[in-house]
Amino acid sequence: MKFNIDAVIEKITVAEIETPLFVAGVIDTTGSTVGFIVPLTNALRGTITALKGVINCVFSLDTFSVPFAQMRNRNIETEVREVIPFTPIEDVEPSMVPNFKADGGTNLHDAIGVALEKLLALAKELKKTGQRAKGIITVFYDGDNSDSAFFDSVNIQKMLQEVNALETLELSIFMMGMNSGTAGVDLTDPNLDPAVKVAVEDFNTEMVKSMNNLFGGDERACYFPAGTDISRLPGMIRKSAVNPAALRAELHAAPAVVTEFLGDMTEMESFA
Repeated sequence: MKFNIDAVIEKITVAEIETPLFVAGVIDTTGSTVGFIVPLTNALRGTITALKGVINCVFSLDTFSVPFAQMRNRNIETEVREVIPFTPIEDVEPSMVPNFKADGGTNLHDAIGVALEKLLALAKELKKTGQRAKGIITVFYDGDNSDSAFFDSVNIQKMLQEVNALETLELSIFMMGMNSGTAGVDLTDPNLDPAVKVAVEDFNTEMVKSMNNLFGGDERACYFPAGTDISRLPGMIRKSAVNPAALRAELHAAPAVVTEFLGDMTEMESFA
């Protein structure tokens, strides 16, 4: 199955990219995000601002959800929606991020599969030109997969293996968890209700297990804990783009709590 792969390659000529870094944002707009879809949208606009002028990259944005009326007539192109195709970051504006509507079921695996499919196509194109690049997939989501129909752990792991075998794309996958019941809660807040903290930590534990199963323990995939302040997401994305390998190591070392890292992000809150 192909999803706009030819269009991606046509729009971006790899040889013309001065610093070949591709950042693919993937956003959960399912029904359970209704409580924080507005601050999330604002944080995404801030992400574009945070990247512009800081790092030369090519940026894309997809959203995902399965409209409840569409459950019996599935169509991946309307369930994983391309909002911004791969575009040099200097040509991307915050206004290109629309006001999202929270609705539908969670096709998390399909959304990850589409992003991987795009970057696998890029890796193959790089092989033809003898070049190398870095690719980053950042997924914002608030719950486990429940409604995917096109991708599963088998074909996702197969694509990861294909990317690795090509040896042209240094890939990092950052899964940014947001618990719908406690979105915007800051685990570093000393006044946080202990019951809320336990709920978030339990959510994190289960999601880490789920992500490990999905990616087969691949070291390129790692998990931001739920309970992070959404306004800090632009800083997270910027740091992931500047030094993805270092951030992967940091998150693997402490997958449930990254308080030192989150503390460094407070200066980014003005983007929200």
